[in-house]
Amino acid sequence: MDFVATHRDAIAVVNENLRYLEHEGYERIDKLRREWLSVFRSVIELGMKAGELRDLNSEFLTRTLVGMLNSSARWYNPEGSRQPAEIAEIYAHLLLYGLSTSRPAS
Repeated sequence: MDFVATHRDAIAVVNENLRYLEHEGYERIDKLRREWLSVFRSVIELGMKAGELRDLNSEFLTRTLVGMLNSSARWYNPEGSRQPAEIAEIYAHLLLYGLSTSRPAS
């Protein structure tokens, strides 16, 4: 979330305009995007293998997490009431426990 807060304008531009790039530019950015997704997916899969995370679809969870981060570039306000670390903590809680007031049994 710190990265998103620091680079929110660039992230918003890439997210909104990626489809307009010519082939070579698109391929370059898409390669970086795939590498970034792979890092997140690897961490999620390690958590699943270690039994720390439920064994769900890692691709879906990765895209969900990255989608939350990418959307933050649109609405995050550095002068707002929440700092990046607090937002990251909320995102982690949402991803790990959902909105439920009780945690499911392991």
